[in-house]
Amino acid sequence: RPHGRKIDYDTSPLFSSERLSGRGSHYSFEERFMAKIAIFYTNAGEGHRKVAEAIRDELAAAFDKHTQIICEDSLDYTYSFFKVSYPSCYKFLVTKAPDLWGWIYDFFDQQEMFWFWRPLRRIFNHIKIGGLEKYFIKEQFDIIISTHFQSAEIAAALKRKKKIQSIVFTVITDFSAHTLWVNPGTDYYAVM
Repeated sequence: RPHGRKIDYDTSPLFSSERLSGRGSHYSFEERFMAKIAIFYTNAGEGHRKVAEAIRDELAAAFDKHTQIICEDSLDYTYSFFKVSYPSCYKFLVTKAPDLWGWIYDFFDQQEMFWFWRPLRRIFNHIKIGGLEKYFIKEQFDIIISTHFQSAEIAAALKRKKKIQSIVFTVITDFSAHTLWVNPGTDYYAVM
C-alpha cells in the first residue's frame, strides 16, 4: 500500500457484501461484516516473527475498526513438547552444527524427493499442529498470512480441501525460496 493510504471499504473486494455476508448466523451483524486477517509465524529464530509483526503494523495502519488483525505464533497450537523443542533444535543446529543444518536444508530442497516426503510432512504437520487446522476452520479468516512454511502448508492444504475459503498469502522470510515454501492452494507469495 502507498505509505499513509487508508483502505477504501466501498471498492475493496475484501469487504464486498457477497464475501462477508456468507458468514454464519452465529456471528453478530458487525462481526459478519468485519474482515478477519490472521498473521502466523513460528518462533524459530527472530526473522519470521519480526516480519509478521511488521506486516501486522502496516495492516493496522491501513485498516480501521472494520478489520480484526491477529498475529500469533503457530507453535501456540501444538503440543508443549514441540513448542519448546522446535525452536531449541533449530537454534542448536544453526549455532552448533551449521554443516548438519545445511545438509538437512539441502536434502529437503531436492525436487527428486519432493513426491516422497511431502505427504509425510503433511501427516506430520496434521499430528503435531492439528490445533492450528481446527483454528483456521473455526475462524474462517478472510486472509491468512504466513511468515513460516509450517502455517503456510497447513493453510494451503485446508484451502485445497475446501475447508477454508481464506486468501492464503505466504511471505518467504528465508534467504532463498525453499521447496517447503511452495504449496498448492496458496494464492499469493511475497519475498521479504
